[in-house]
Formats: sequence, C-alpha cells, structure tokens
Amino acid sequence: AEYMGAFLSFLSVFPGHVFMSTASVETYEVRLSRIGEAVNLENDGWRECCGGSVALPENMVCPLTGDLFIDPVIASDGSTYERSAITLHLEYQRVSPVTGKPFRSHALDPNVELRADVIEFRRQMVNDYLRANGEL
Repeated sequence: AEYMGAFLSFLSVFPGHVFMSTASVETYEVRLSRIGEAVNLENDGWRECCGGSVALPENMVCPLTGDLFIDPVIASDGSTYERSAITLHLEYQRVSPVTGKPFRSHALDPNVELRADVIEFRRQMVNDYLRANGEL
C-alpha cells in the first residue's frame, strides 16, 4: 500500500505521460537510435564535401536526433523535429520531449521555411569548402 501511494504520487507528476515497460523503452531507444543513424548517414555526404566537421546552427538541429534536419516538421508543442524521429516519439509518448507537457494533437506540419534554410546552409558549406580549397 505504501508503494502504491508513492507510485500514484509519481504518476500525478506526469499527467498524460505514457509509461512504458522496460522492453518498450529499449525498443523506442533502439528505433530512435536507428533513425538518428539514418539521418546522420544522410548528412555525412555533404559533410564529406565540406571536409568533415561542421558547426551546425542550433535552430537547424533536431532535439531528438541531434543532427541537421532533413524533413523538419512542427509539432503541436511549437517545436520543430525531424519527421521520422517525432513520429516514432508519438508512438510511445504523449508528452513533448522539449517542454515535457502533453501534446495538444499529433498533427505535424512541414516546416518549409526551415527546410529551405537547411538546404541553403548545406549548399553554402559545400561552396565555402570548395572555394577555400581552390576548387570553385
């Protein structure tokens, strides 16, 4: 009974939160890791063209993958995420990974402006690298 009271108290701190079994947490973490690896792999191509390490603008980095956006979307919490990462997150969680508050909806809207900015950033980084190495 003492443990149940503590558990119910714990639950009240996280309204709307979906509590997962250990197996579900591991599945979520593995799947999110795979998404992060895929995003990283996609970004490796332009990084190679830039000589490797590039400082990424904070507003162009997904809070879930930690990498440059490929397909940024805006969630109901007002934050932007990589589409595949937030879609997975929504399968397992009902709360925002940024705010910790419940999502109002699961709607995801393309962040067209940010996507254009990311494409321009990549293009500029490659051009700067080529120019610096006398290849442009």
